[in-house]
Amino acid sequence: GTGNLLVAADEFLQTFKKYPKLKLNKKLHATLGNALIRDCRFQEGAQVYERYLKQHGDAHDRGEIALLLIAKYCRNLDNKQRGEELLEEYQSMFSEKHALLVATLTEELRS
Repeated sequence: GTGNLLVAADEFLQTFKKYPKLKLNKKLHATLGNALIRDCRFQEGAQVYERYLKQHGDAHDRGEIALLLIAKYCRNLDNKQRGEELLEEYQSMFSEKHALLVATLTEELRS
């Protein structure tokens, strides 16, 4: 259940402080980020997702993860600057199906 995922996410966050080069497999890494975000732990979820983007350069879902991060920075974490940086950095990875979300987020970031 979600409780177990949150325990795992907490352990990952603690372990990462001791071992900054620790790397999880993509699926588990994304799942832990999702669990934190769903639990409204946006700051910690953002940390996990930022690490995902850095560590999994070959992941096919980097554009989606970046969009989720941009939304959290814009709507929940009051960090529009980081949202804009990510928007610029990952722009080429956003798919057509995300065009409306990208436009909406761009507008929100600049308002």
